[in-house]
Amino acid sequence: CRGNAAMKKLSKRLARKRQRLLERYDPDDLHALRTTLRRIRSRLKQLHGKKATRLRQELGVLADATNAARDWDTLQANARHLLPAEQLATLRAPLEQQQLAARENVMQMLRSATWSETFDRWADFERAHRSVLGENVGHRHRKLSRTIHKLAKARSRALSAGGDRHWHKLRIAIKDLRYQLDATPKPARTAREADMLALCKLLQVSLGEWHDAVVHRRLLRELAEHSDPTSGTPASNALANLRQEIEKRGRFHIEQAKCTLNQAQVLAALGPLAEGM
Repeated sequence: CRGNAAMKKLSKRLARKRQRLLERYDPDDLHALRTTLRRIRSRLKQLHGKKATRLRQELGVLADATNAARDWDTLQANARHLLPAEQLATLRAPLEQQQLAARENVMQMLRSATWSETFDRWADFERAHRSVLGENVGHRHRKLSRTIHKLAKARSRALSAGGDRHWHKLRIAIKDLRYQLDATPKPARTAREADMLALCKLLQVSLGEWHDAVVHRRLLRELAEHSDPTSGTPASNALANLRQEIEKRGRFHIEQAKCTLNQAQVLAALGPLAEGM
């Protein structure tokens, strides 16, 4: 069935992206590996039982080990885009030093016994539970309803409170819904579910860029603390300029997300759960 084929495809994709990274590190392959891990963990989240919970946690540990590399990769890419060449040159060495160290940690994790053992446990679990992972039809609508309810509440809190914590919870709720909807074969999706999936993808772009800005500001603060404290130096000026540009970028994407969240089609997709909250 389609669900079984999808799970086999995820397992093969995970193994393939790991092998490609071991042969030659590429940020796009790391992103694909992280996305595949999230999709697998999303399927496991829909299952009951200690084995599924424990395996989801173990895969989460592997995913967390890639966070720093992804953060430094995206910061380096943004710096190239946002800074003039002369300022970028003053920051290239410290940025690359952090980036290479984070990438090496990823490579060590991918070569580790922990990765191999966890992947083997996932492969065994996937083979033993293919029908449950692939279909799970009986609970699908109830789980979707709960996830939509959580998203609607997170939307309301983010728009009313506006703190980083609230926007982060909304971002996670959107990811949860997106991966649940992705797991549903296209012919089985309702028109409303197709609309929600499109909205999730749109919001993930804005909130993903915002989240990158939050993380990048933290990394730049840490970098400044370990750099030449003298103000007015080329490096400190470049750091200050980059922080300012990233802050502006983050504000832009939050405003973009707010506009999207207030559109009539979002309220229609979320249904009555979004009204009056």
